[in-house]
Amino acid sequence: MSLIAVLSTAVVLACDRRSPNGGETVDVQRAAQTAVARVPTPTMSPSLTLPGRTLVTGPGTGTGTAAPSSRQAPADGTPASPPAGPGTSATSSPGAEPSAFVEAMAEERYFHSATHLNDGRVLVVGGKNARGDTLATAEVFDPATGTWLPTGNLLEPRHSHAAALLADGRVLVTGGWSSGARILATAELFDPASGTWSTAGEMASGRVAHTSTVLEGGTVLVAGGWNIRSLRATEIFDPASSRWSEGSAMIESRFDHTATALPDGRVLVAGGEDAGDQRLATAEIFEPASGRWAAAGRMANRRYRHTATLLSSGAVLIVGGTPEPGSLAAAELFDAASLAWRVTGSMADARQSHAAAILADGRVVVAGGRDRQGVTLRSVEIFDPLQGRWSAAGNLAQARHTSAVAALGDGRVLLAGGRDGSETLSSAEVYKAS
Repeated sequence: MSLIAVLSTAVVLACDRRSPNGGETVDVQRAAQTAVARVPTPTMSPSLTLPGRTLVTGPGTGTGTAAPSSRQAPADGTPASPPAGPGTSATSSPGAEPSAFVEAMAEERYFHSATHLNDGRVLVVGGKNARGDTLATAEVFDPATGTWLPTGNLLEPRHSHAAALLADGRVLVTGGWSSGARILATAELFDPASGTWSTAGEMASGRVAHTSTVLEGGTVLVAGGWNIRSLRATEIFDPASSRWSEGSAMIESRFDHTATALPDGRVLVAGGEDAGDQRLATAEIFEPASGRWAAAGRMANRRYRHTATLLSSGAVLIVGGTPEPGSLAAAELFDAASLAWRVTGSMADARQSHAAAILADGRVVVAGGRDRQGVTLRSVEIFDPLQGRWSAAGNLAQARHTSAVAALGDGRVLLAGGRDGSETLSSAEVYKAS
């Protein structure tokens, strides 16, 4: 399996399902929030993410250093080093941090998506800015130069959408919130060769906070999400014909869940929130051959706004999230062969709306997010699947949650945008694990 294919299974959800205008909610500012009678209240979204072939993450209050005010990295190439505080690793020393600012994006954004393209560049799409405007702009990051370039605009502004890298290198973007608090059923295709977008038809149902997963045959499974209420409905997109078809409904309605493509072609869906406003511990598996869903046990913790990462062993690592209120430090492993869940080592910092990516050596890096008190984190931890343990791995240059994340395939991880407290970020940084 290619590194990109592995990365496609790690989804950090960053979807705003309740708050189209971007304000914060009471408690923990869920990445896909609620309202009276489940109607969105104009006012934070992963991901997860999730962010198909996309890693997406997720808003807060907190500490951290402001990124450089210009679009350039500091002259010495190192990140600013704020005083130690909540979510700052005590094991790291200033000047020795493993993450450094690169050129900032042209626009601050959160509830956006990031997709690692086949040519190594990273496409960042949509989101919301500090004024609460929904964005149609897109930018491309070049890891070789550490710089951003503008590319074609979306046909419709959107945030809290889902994105997936297709087999032919194009990117499918589906759903999300648009201007005027509209929930979109439309889909668009990005062509990296031309830098342009084209229509990809409409789903039967508009949705936000859903997942988008590329299946072995090249079709795309869009599952769940929110539209007035949590959804069970799924749809299948065929890139060859650009047509949508109805899929089998999931066993439970859910949004802000994770979806992970397993090595045998099945798809694991875990957690989320149901139509009764309950955070879920349940999981289910989609079988492409039959087109049906089957129960896949229960996690030890109810959670959403968590991450799911496919390990080289074929197991799936579920990390953090929130049962609401608060955040979780707990992590769990799913074995696809036995459909069994087991608890593994817990992180030092509880976190939700964080970023997660798998490294070339099979370890998993988890960064940022929001802790139990809603403080935005800088801390980074790495999970070793062979030992089942976490270790402190320094700090980010900027505390952030609801950011977009993409592993660059060379041991580095890009984190772009997101929020630090009430500040919406344009800053971007590259983390390199030791």
